This record gives sequence, C-alpha cells and structure tokens, in this order.
Amino acid sequence: MAATWENWSQTQRCTPAKIFTPSTLDELVDIVSEAKKAGKGIRCAAAGHSWSSMSVTDGYMVKVDKLEKVLGVSQLPDGQWIVEIESGVYVNDLDKYLNEHSPPLAFASSSIIDTVRYGGLVAMGCHGAKTDASTISDNVFSMKIVTADQGVVEFSDEINPAEMAAARVNLGLFGIIYSMKLKVEPQFHFRYINSIKLNSDLMDHPEKLKDLVLNHDSVELLYFPFNSDELTPAGDKILIKTWDRTTDPLTESELGGDVKDFFQNLGLKYGDTLYKFIVKVPSSTPFMSSLLFKTFKESNQVLRADRGIHYQKGIDYVNCLDMCLPFKCDDDFSNVCEAWNSTIEKMYERAKDNSFPLNLVIETRFIRASSSILSPVYDKDPNAIYTMLEILSLPNTGDWNRFYKEIGTDWMKKYNARTHWAKIWEDIPNIIPHLQTQLGDNLTEFEKLRSHYDAGGVFFGNKSLRKLFNADTGGGFFGSKPLRRLFNAI
Repeated sequence: MAATWENWSQTQRCTPAKIFTPSTLDELVDIVSEAKKAGKGIRCAAAGHSWSSMSVTDGYMVKVDKLEKVLGVSQLPDGQWIVEIESGVYVNDLDKYLNEHSPPLAFASSSIIDTVRYGGLVAMGCHGAKTDASTISDNVFSMKIVTADQGVVEFSDEINPAEMAAARVNLGLFGIIYSMKLKVEPQFHFRYINSIKLNSDLMDHPEKLKDLVLNHDSVELLYFPFNSDELTPAGDKILIKTWDRTTDPLTESELGGDVKDFFQNLGLKYGDTLYKFIVKVPSSTPFMSSLLFKTFKESNQVLRADRGIHYQKGIDYVNCLDMCLPFKCDDDFSNVCEAWNSTIEKMYERAKDNSFPLNLVIETRFIRASSSILSPVYDKDPNAIYTMLEILSLPNTGDWNRFYKEIGTDWMKKYNARTHWAKIWEDIPNIIPHLQTQLGDNLTEFEKLRSHYDAGGVFFGNKSLRKLFNADTGGGFFGSKPLRRLFNAI
C-alpha cells in the first residue's frame, strides 16, 4: 500500500508515487536524477506546518527530516556572523546550538513557532515580527539548491543578485534546498511587554497604531473574539505585545524559562480539548472565548532573544485554520485599522444569526518590505511596512469557509492584499488572477530565471503553482517544447 503524507493541520494530504527521506547531498542528487528519468515531478515537505497545498504531489515527495545537521559557524571579515545549516534543521534545535556557541549567538527575528524547519520557512517566505527587518528568507546569506538541469548550484547576492532575489522565496520551484547560510549576531536581551487595552483606544486611532509600530523593535496585536462578556464590540480589548532590545539583566533564570515552557506546552496540549468543545457547541463561543481571554495577564519581562521571539510554547498542540493576506500599510496606517475593525464587525454580524465562524484570534505583526521577487511583501521601496494580517479558527468551525473567503476577497479588493504562501489562500475566489496582477513582471522574471535550472518542470508538480504561472500541463512534468514555450511567454 502506498504511503500517504498529511500536513500538520490535516487539511492537505496526498499519496505520492514515492516518498524519500534523504540524509546526504549525494542522495538528493540521485533522487532528482531518478525523477527526471522516470518523468516524475517532485515536491518537498519540511515539518508540514502549513495549510496550502505547496507540498502536495502525486509524483515524488522529498521529506527533509534527516537533513538536520548544523554545518558550522563562521565570521566574515566585516564582523558578520554566519551559521550554515541543512534545510531540515528545526528552529528550536538551532536556537539551542547557537546559545551554546562561544560566543552565544541569536537571530534578530524569527518565526514565533519554533517546531518548524528552516527549509520550509525560507522557501515560503515566512516571517517574524521585527518592524525594521523583513522575512526570514531575506536573512539568507547564501543557499545551495539541487536543481534538475544544473546540478548543485550555490546562490548568493555576491554571485548573482538577480537570481538570489528569486531563489530566496522559490516555492520549491528552483529545486531542493540542501543547505543555507543565515545571518546571526551575538546573543542579546529583549524587554518583552504584554499590555491590554480597549480595542477602540488603539484601532480607532491610526496615529496611535503608527506610533506604536514605529517606536518598538517588534509589535504583535491579538484580538480574541467576544472578550467583553457581551455581544457588542464596544468593550472588547486587544492584547499588545512589544519587544525592545535592552541591556537590562534577565528577569528569569534558565531553569525558570524551562519550567515556564513545560507548563505552556502542557496547558495548550490539554487546552485543545476545550477548543474542541467550542466547535461542538458553537453557541458557547462568546462565553468560552471571553473566559480564555481572561487567562492573559499584563507582564513586563527581560528575556533572552530566542525566548522572547518564541514566547509561546506548545502552539502546535492547538490545531487550527489560518488565512493570512499581508498588505502594505498606508502612510497613516488607516487601512490596517479599517481592515481590522471591519473584520470584527463582520464577526458580530454573524453572531446575530447565531453563527460564529471566527473563534480563535485576529492577529498581525509588522515587517519591512522584501527584495525577494515572489515574496508576499515584495516592494521596490525597502522602507515600506507591511501588515501580516491573519484570522484563525478551529477546524470544522461552521461557516468558516464562507467567512474567510468573504474577508479575503475584501482585503484583496480594498488593500491589494497578497498571500502568505504557506497559509490558506487557494480557494479564495479570483485569487490567482489577483496575484498575477499584483506580482506582475516578477512572475515573468522568476520564470526566466527558474527555467534555466528546470526547463522540464520537474519541480512544478503542483496545481496551484501551475495555475499561478498559466502553465497547467495536466501533470507535474513539462515534457514538450510547445508547453515550455507557452510557460515562458506569460
């Protein structure tokens, strides 16, 4: 019986012709060679912590689970520290390695969740919360990719900046990422503050939001539905998280941090039972959501960089659905406030009809524009700020599909929102033509560069990507000259 692959959230599954788990570069090269000979497409899977179909294939699947070595740390002549890793390294494992290095090292920004692998984070253009930083992909110094036609190729700004701008967020289309070098720096401390305010006190005043974002290293906003105990948004509150570098001493010991992590994991592991009750009894959503919000407390701590960034352990115990459509912030941030408040209003309108499609959180972080041409936050202006706005609900939540499509359509039309490639986006009406318009010439430029390394489309075994590039061949392998000419003439 053929092996089946399933993603973390159990929203995507497939039965590939073969599943490979290589542990060496030579094995990766052999797999790509075999796929070409057999006429099979290839897609890769990292930790599977995504909602889109980017890994789904009926051809060959390559899982990078065993490519988990840290290859070393070096320092460049200009003082910049670099760590080289294989693509299957977990975020939490690298954090531990860097903290034990002499001197201890850390990332300036990273994903909140640490149980994901770097190959997936980089290929999909994932992000942290640092306002003056961009995506994790933009932090890549160089990378080695096993391509279909050119063998093992190293990409970097020094070698070819145009190709590196495409390779950083390549969606698995250049080939299989074997390794990458990432920029790190000496370990530092964050002052990490949780504060709770009336939602209206912040999100009805764009100038306050702008001031908040521009005056902190990192900002995250979280709104938990119906948290005022009444079915009215007037008293609803918002949780505000800020991070700022500091030379102040730590407020928790290593042991204290480990104990906190243990109980956070435990709490969310068993909290998932509570969330399942909400899905079974939708009318309980306002009460249960309000009750859960009361567990959040204001705090002011000084934490080691990695503990501050990965502030919540056990997130992956709570299965959820996540749609994220980032867009550029207006100069006065009014579009962010409008989108945020409009989503809450639509949630309350549904509640009047006893429908509760949003039962987890509305959340956003803010980052700078990316130079990676397929990044959802690509911009010619490197100083542009994007909001990574998203909505999350529990699996099997009634009316969720209709709700997220309505919200997604609204954000696309009003704010030219794009998509976080790893999250829910493929079923939003008209999303493909919208993205083709938004990415424009970048799609053409990406294909011109990509086709040099995979003219036959070995790595195009994905329906959504073929649609995006107007290259639906009816299979995962570009085997004919007419099809390649069609694809090269977007």
